[in-house]
Amino acid sequence: DAHLEILRQQQVYRLLNEIAGRTGCQVIAASHSEVVMKEAVDRQHSVVAFLGRPHLVANTKELRKSLAGLGWDQYYSAEQKGWVLYVEGSTDLEILRRFAYLKGHAAKVHLEAPFVHYVCNLPAEAERHFRGLREAKADLVGIAIYDRLEGMPNSTPELKHSCWKRREIENYFATHKTLVAWAGQQEGEDLFSQNRADVMEQSIDEIVSALSTLGKDPWSHDFKVSDEFLDPLFKDFSKRLGGYNEMPKGEFFHLIDAMDTADIPAEIVEKLDAIAAVAGQAQPAL
Repeated sequence: DAHLEILRQQQVYRLLNEIAGRTGCQVIAASHSEVVMKEAVDRQHSVVAFLGRPHLVANTKELRKSLAGLGWDQYYSAEQKGWVLYVEGSTDLEILRRFAYLKGHAAKVHLEAPFVHYVCNLPAEAERHFRGLREAKADLVGIAIYDRLEGMPNSTPELKHSCWKRREIENYFATHKTLVAWAGQQEGEDLFSQNRADVMEQSIDEIVSALSTLGKDPWSHDFKVSDEFLDPLFKDFSKRLGGYNEMPKGEFFHLIDAMDTADIPAEIVEKLDAIAAVAGQAQPAL
């Protein structure tokens, strides 16, 4: 069934049930299909998960409702990892991963292939998702890291909530030193091209000057640096070089590779410590 599209997977399962009903047979089937498992749960058939010790799941109305809304892939990930990470989007995860590798932090192991759920900076969505999964895996633990929020939900022993003190996660690496260092590391220069580090300096001066006329400071921790500074900066930088934009929005995490380890802010290390601590509490299905 895994090679069939969704409607055909549903059709196969229903056909098996119809035949079993007509002939008075019991069907025992093994499948990796989320569609088949959802069909089985909706019909209140028995579902046994072979994750760790084989166990019966979806045997209560609340659990069936929870998994129907979340998806069986989420249940599998919860069972296999034992912990979940909530961040705004995929770039936040990559940024955390790059910082962990640059620092040589213990969290890098946990961030290689984590169970992550993107919540678009909505604590209520993280709570809903986590509580739903706890119906299926009672010992699940998690950590949520948001951009700066006005109101933060209270953390619990099982789910830790935290947010960045600066406006957004990009504020922690969008520095003058890092930008110039990144430009200087780029390949592709020839004898007739300008030094890329010098070009970056020119672009920084241009964008900073333009923003200052509007009363804005891109180096401020309160500034939305990704949209209002980095995006126009790299467009200007690529224009000066006469080429394509080498750093489109969503790829800014590459700047971290040009940072000095000593320049990693203490708050980044604190968040990595928290991730490692939560992941260390996980009880995955073995």
